[in-house]
Amino acid sequence: MHPELFTLQIGAYLHTIMAYSFFYTLATLVVVGGTFVFAVHRGVNKKHLIILLMIITISGFVSARLWHIVTNWSLYASKQMSMFAWDMEGFAIVGGLIGAIISGYIVSRILHMNFWMLGDLSVIFLGVGIALARIGCFLNGCCFGHITNLPWSVQFPVLSSAHKYQIAHGEGSIFGAHAVHPTQIYELLAALSGSAIAWYLMKKKYPHGVAIAAFGIWFATFRLINMHFRVFPDSLHVLWGFYPLIYSAFIVVCCGVVIHKIFIKK
Repeated sequence: MHPELFTLQIGAYLHTIMAYSFFYTLATLVVVGGTFVFAVHRGVNKKHLIILLMIITISGFVSARLWHIVTNWSLYASKQMSMFAWDMEGFAIVGGLIGAIISGYIVSRILHMNFWMLGDLSVIFLGVGIALARIGCFLNGCCFGHITNLPWSVQFPVLSSAHKYQIAHGEGSIFGAHAVHPTQIYELLAALSGSAIAWYLMKKKYPHGVAIAAFGIWFATFRLINMHFRVFPDSLHVLWGFYPLIYSAFIVVCCGVVIHKIFIKK
């Protein structure tokens, strides 16, 4: 756990660079920048591409914040967090992905761009971006897992989020935290392997849309499984079946895309 990366001096002021903010910003730059370079190399109109990526980025951030507000309303109602603070905290990756997909589809249709081709080009960088974001989570000590004694478990320091959670739920001691599942690392590996699968399918010349749909199936399935290892914050106020329903629906839709692209649409 290393929430503060380094300190920059700007004039007379010292500015601390936080791991969480740094890696989430880096993840955004990798996804947007990588997609732009790949798409331009394949002849996509630059002007249209810039418009599309700008709208996707903005809508992704807005929808990620809105999703977090709706599912963690108590944090905002009690003023523990501000709806309008854009300090890279209080964002939900599920909401961001859904918002980006919807806005990307609408804008690509308006600009007469191939949505499925662009999705395939971006999915490689999407996996890398998620992996970078999870490095930020790991260094920040958030998104941790349940207590375990597995050989690859990790132990966060005293007064970390994991330690405070264990004390609050009668699972720990004030003198130290129990080792937990490194759920951030699980998701990092799942995202990178998902990108590898998508890259393989692209190299095999499957129809546009298969690669990104395959990534969606892989990553949503992983998230369904990882739910059983990850601790969700007490501020999350949704029914237990809410996220399994979301992930299952996403898997079904992506399976439908794969079937349609390979077996139906010739």
